[in-house]
Amino acid sequence: MSLLGVYVIIGYYSQAVKNPRFVHKITSQRFELDYIRSKLEELRHFQSDALHWNLAQCENIQEVAFKALNAYRRISQQTGVKMHSEQSALERIFELSQGAEYFKFSSRINAQAAQERESVTRQPKEFVNSDRKATITMTNYLGGEYHLTADEAWIEGDCIFLAECKHSRTSALPSLGDIKDGLLKMVLFCNIEDVSVNQAVLKPRPVLRLTSSFRKDDSFLHKVSIQLLLQEAEANGFSVWFQ
Repeated sequence: MSLLGVYVIIGYYSQAVKNPRFVHKITSQRFELDYIRSKLEELRHFQSDALHWNLAQCENIQEVAFKALNAYRRISQQTGVKMHSEQSALERIFELSQGAEYFKFSSRINAQAAQERESVTRQPKEFVNSDRKATITMTNYLGGEYHLTADEAWIEGDCIFLAECKHSRTSALPSLGDIKDGLLKMVLFCNIEDVSVNQAVLKPRPVLRLTSSFRKDDSFLHKVSIQLLLQEAEANGFSVWFQ
């Protein structure tokens, strides 16, 4: 979120009801709105960028975690639903109490592990050449690292193509949620300034590749969706490939 310039408020649920379909679950959770309002008011007067705001939230995360723990104790008493292990929650709170630097360190370790898993995993919603999967480590101007993957990456001349792939078996386009997920990757890839592979400097070419096993769709809605995607791509400097 910091990389995207998004200001994050870490909230917690203070209300819920017992799930009528599952004995050991709750539903209809609601945020503690007074706390959210207070943070929004604080953010309204904040003078710095998203990165500094988010780091400040990390420093305050222990306090929020204890508020969440107490709220879930109340919810458990009110609904009769036993929550997850309180001991594991307290252990997590202790980890969070180590400060923003520890939080960044542990998050980075988790992100690297997720990156490694993703780089060798083929998802059913991807129709890709698995030999072209690549790991990408993005670094911002303050040295923060973001560990990502490209579903496909290949070099042509002095360009490197970075593709996010989405596939559908039942419709002519992947779901709206999948397309939005792909567009989020395009936001990141389109803002890369410098790329190097084995010390060779290359020009990034982001690609959103949408594939389908479904028959051709000539409906008006389908044509409008494609037109909107192409307009988005042209405005933001990436390509959309349909297959």
